[in-house]
Amino acid sequence: MKKRDKSNKSSVLGKLLRPIISIIVLTALVLGIALFVKEISTMSYKRVISITAPLLAKVGLSSDKAGEVAGEFIKRASDTDINIGNIIKDTSDPIKNSKSAVTVAIFSDPHSDNLDLLKAISKTKDLSVDAIFHLGDHTDLGVITKLEEAKKILDESDLKYYTIPGDHDLWQSVGVGNFAQVFGDNFHSITLKGVKFVMLDNSANYTVIDAKLTAWFTEEVKNADFVLLSQPLYHPTFNRIMGVVDGEDVIKVKDQALEILNLIRQSKVKAIIAGDQHGSSISIDTQRSTLSHIVIGAITSERNLQSPRFSVLRVYADGNYKIEDIVL
Repeated sequence: MKKRDKSNKSSVLGKLLRPIISIIVLTALVLGIALFVKEISTMSYKRVISITAPLLAKVGLSSDKAGEVAGEFIKRASDTDINIGNIIKDTSDPIKNSKSAVTVAIFSDPHSDNLDLLKAISKTKDLSVDAIFHLGDHTDLGVITKLEEAKKILDESDLKYYTIPGDHDLWQSVGVGNFAQVFGDNFHSITLKGVKFVMLDNSANYTVIDAKLTAWFTEEVKNADFVLLSQPLYHPTFNRIMGVVDGEDVIKVKDQALEILNLIRQSKVKAIIAGDQHGSSISIDTQRSTLSHIVIGAITSERNLQSPRFSVLRVYADGNYKIEDIVL
């Protein structure tokens, strides 16, 4: 009789514990999947393959074939509007840093899509930003009237803004002439609440930056926190960066891009932020792991690899920062 009572008690206890254990296991599984997806979405396909190669070999799948699958998976993950694609970089401690010291909006590539530019400004006003940094390609062809339209919209926003040209803004004047006539300087050094931002125009695809401007940049970058450019200096997979146009090297410009990158690597700059590629991304520098290469998505709804967007950068009192996409 005692044995039966003991058996019944064990059976009841097992029934009570079983759903609790199931919930714990299921929760751990869901969290594991979420962390895996978040981590893999930030990897290059080469990194994914290097990790999974031993397992792939056991199931008879070649690295080449796996690379195609991994590349497509990562591309689709980065093209979505879910959080793993929207958070570009987060180095902040949300507990320690409940309030940002500096908040800026970063615009790029409206290409005279003034409707979406107005949407971006409207969303920016809700973010209590200290300034807007615009990385260029205000227009398609750099026509004066189109540049003036873009400036009028920015001026009427009553938000402080700084801008440099993109390569499309140079087209009609075959250089910075039209942009300078409308917007003024094509370079800026701005310090907001102790955080220094340096904006450099590197938009010309086939012409090097002149000596006067490079000398200015060499001095300004020494104590900068962030560098903002018209186009990236580095990207692991995209074939359009400074000195490379649609896969073709422009030797003198490419050499200068490397010189600029080396200057930045020797500084304490946390991130290089650029536009032009019409798709937001983040890459870690190949030589300094504390340096990030960030690309801002395009505001225009045309010729866009993603849905129209801009970014907001929050820099915290301890020097950490967070940058995320704001989808229009």
